[in-house]
Amino acid sequence: MSEEKKESNKPSKEEVFAKVKAAAEAGDIEAQNTLGVLYSEGRGVEKNTEQAIRWIRKAAEAGNPVAQLNLAQRYHYGEEVEKQDIQEAVKWYRRSAEGGDPDAQFLLGMMYYRGDEIEQDKAEAFRLFSLSAEQGNPDAQDMLGDCYCLGVGVEEDLTQAATWYRRAAEQGNPYSQFALGRLLFQGKGVEQDEEAGAMWIRRAADQELDDAQDLYGDLLRYGRGVKKDIQEAIRWYRRAAAQEQPGSQMSLGLLYEHGEGVEQSFVEAVDWYRKAAVQGYAPAQLCLGNMYHWGHGVRQDDEQAAKWYANAYENGLEEAKEALDELDDER
Repeated sequence: MSEEKKESNKPSKEEVFAKVKAAAEAGDIEAQNTLGVLYSEGRGVEKNTEQAIRWIRKAAEAGNPVAQLNLAQRYHYGEEVEKQDIQEAVKWYRRSAEGGDPDAQFLLGMMYYRGDEIEQDKAEAFRLFSLSAEQGNPDAQDMLGDCYCLGVGVEEDLTQAATWYRRAAEQGNPYSQFALGRLLFQGKGVEQDEEAGAMWIRRAADQELDDAQDLYGDLLRYGRGVKKDIQEAIRWYRRAAAQEQPGSQMSLGLLYEHGEGVEQSFVEAVDWYRKAAVQGYAPAQLCLGNMYHWGHGVRQDDEQAAKWYANAYENGLEEAKEALDELDDER
């Protein structure tokens, strides 16, 4: 059958709407939820918020977990309802979760994990993540890995953490790819394997995870798990730095300061150090202080040097206190 004929046989949006509406009115619960979504999105019918909520609620009250999730999210974010209502959202998330919906289990788990909208309950978060993860939800698998890695809601178990990170990583979750890569490098919860670790970190970096791009740049710079390649390292540092990743901005500053892989430029070094320093990144604040103290790339200015040393120390860098003390002794 030609593509043209296939297209001509495809029902129109209006025809699909009419068919779904007839099924919903006949009592089909799934169709009721679908009809609500069609009204919500204006597919095959003029958008109608009141009708959207009416049909989604009807399906939710009849026990459809997907409709219950849809209703929960509308109350959670105050969309298509009179006002945001967190307690009503939690009620419907819970009903959906109890009905086995993995997305509801994950989202309710996140609410308990964060504790910023409802009372924090890490054990309940862990339970919900477990239910969702067992059904294959990669985001829940990633969070379950975090729980085991950090001992949140459960006793710390790096072997279990690695297991769940791997399951999520294999489904393409970049956070789990990054976490699994680090565990493989450290040999924690898994047998140490730097090449495999670098591979997973690269996969996360390819998905634009800035911390993974920064670390992958480090691996290339020092030849850990991959062949040493300073130019590739710089390329990854620049990708991360473009996302305001302070570690990569700091690394680029160091490379320009010392002329490693690039033409030496104190001015460029200062520029990169400053970008990281204004984000509160203590090592860059120390380096920027040094540049002011030495007059490299900027006019020599010990007042500015003292300011950045003090900022670095306030942000937890002990060696900045030594630099500040030495600067005071020189005055």
